[in-house]
Amino acid sequence: ALVTPKLSSGALNGITRTTVIELARKAGWETREDDVRRYDLFTCEEMFLTGTGAEIIPVIEVDGRLVGNGKPGKKTAELIQSYRKLVTTTGTPIPA
Repeated sequence: ALVTPKLSSGALNGITRTTVIELARKAGWETREDDVRRYDLFTCEEMFLTGTGAEIIPVIEVDGRLVGNGKPGKKTAELIQSYRKLVTTTGTPIPA
C-alpha cells in the first residue's frame, strides 16, 4: 500500500503529492492517509518524498538505517516514470 501522512499531521497538501496519489490509484495500488510512526519508517520496504521542484525523491536511509535494501524500490521507480510521463505530455507548453 502507498501510505502517506495525514494532512492533519502537518503534511503539505501539495500538487505533486496529490498527483502521485492519483497515479498510484490509477495503477491499482491501495492508498491511504494514516499516522506514520518512526517504526513505520524503519520497517517499510520503500520510501520517497514529493515536492514541486524535487518531484519524487527516493529515500534510502533514515537515521542510519537502510530503507528496504538501501536502493530505490521498484514501486518508486514506477511512480517516477509515470509522473515524468504525465508532466512531459500534459499541460500547456511555455515557449522559451
